[in-house]
Amino acid sequence: MKFVMSSILFSGLVILGGNVHAQVSKKAAPDDGGIAGGAANCFVSNCPADTNGSASVNVDDLLAIINAWGDCPRPCSPATCPSDVAPEGGDCAVNVDDLLGIINGWGACPPPPNDDCSGAEHFQGGGSTGGFATKAFCTASATTDGPATPTCNFCCGDPTIHNDVWYYFNTSEFGPNYWIELNTCGTPFDTKIAVYRASGIGGCSCPAGNMTLVACNDDIGDGSACNLNSRVRFQASALSCYRVRVGGFNGQSGPGVLNGRSFRMGDECFAAIDLGTVTANTNLTASAYTGSEEVTAGTVVTQAPCTPFPDGRDYWYKFQIGCGGNVIGSVNTCDFFTDFDTILTLYRGTCEGLVLVGCNDDSTLAPCQLNGQPRKSLVDLPNAAQAGYYYVRISGYQGAVGVFKVNIGLSCLN
Repeated sequence: MKFVMSSILFSGLVILGGNVHAQVSKKAAPDDGGIAGGAANCFVSNCPADTNGSASVNVDDLLAIINAWGDCPRPCSPATCPSDVAPEGGDCAVNVDDLLGIINGWGACPPPPNDDCSGAEHFQGGGSTGGFATKAFCTASATTDGPATPTCNFCCGDPTIHNDVWYYFNTSEFGPNYWIELNTCGTPFDTKIAVYRASGIGGCSCPAGNMTLVACNDDIGDGSACNLNSRVRFQASALSCYRVRVGGFNGQSGPGVLNGRSFRMGDECFAAIDLGTVTANTNLTASAYTGSEEVTAGTVVTQAPCTPFPDGRDYWYKFQIGCGGNVIGSVNTCDFFTDFDTILTLYRGTCEGLVLVGCNDDSTLAPCQLNGQPRKSLVDLPNAAQAGYYYVRISGYQGAVGVFKVNIGLSCLN
């Protein structure tokens, strides 16, 4: 039997996704573009006689059969002919078989197979960047067995992920420190998501309160069509098992999709490689090869602002400036080892709020030439250093790839 657990304090809590909506926004519009407090019209695979996604087979479904009696429109499918519910299905007609299906399925629909933490469905692709996949789900008949998560700061005083379904994956196929993104973008109701971790590939144990809460989110909150969907990004630990919990805000439920993707270190802003702090006595350097299949085109920042041409695969670093005031210095790829036409973009701030410092395609300085032509890149550091991280994005002119070496150096003027 499922039950809602009381609030649990988690040790080692790391919350990487937070709710960004003001509480009043959801209270003012409780349906949030979804189905407030109810089930969406989704086909429940283990309850085909539920024609309207109500999580119950009842008189409404019986009336639907009667009203739709006869041949279905062609081509037919569960979406175009929801009353074709006979267990064998697919005969493209609403007839006595479907009537008997309603009678035999009468009552509450059973929950989906992955309704409980212990019945989590496998969710994993290959171990390289982009190795995850997409899973469709329907929570119309799901119950709630996960714990309340007050530390997630979910909107509107609702710490529970309602009508949850579960997935699992492990990091046995991943290199160290891969980043994972999971989101419910494309789901037509207001979702919530939480991720739990346990040590060891087979270390996941239920209930989820026995594991460590790694990340959780209510709303992406970016103003897009995915605004009220959910997204988490977290750095995967080697040899670990993960449980992913997906459900709804304020009792909402229905059809949805869970999307996942893996990123190697350096492949996106949120996975930027930390080079440390640059000072007058400590320069920073790093190198990489952007031609690897594990280096992909940007999904957060898709284009350098100083070129009109798509610049393809990108690589990210971050660093801090160890001067308290004015500086003179640069970030550049003007090194002997750089063997292709680079584009360098420098930002400060956060990955969710990047502020452009500078962008350069071809520096005309002599050290920045490649085969006698200005092809390497240099961006000056801001005269007045600010606290926090600076982010370096390396890409290629018209998608060029190759080996680069980035150098960061400065002099403190104060």
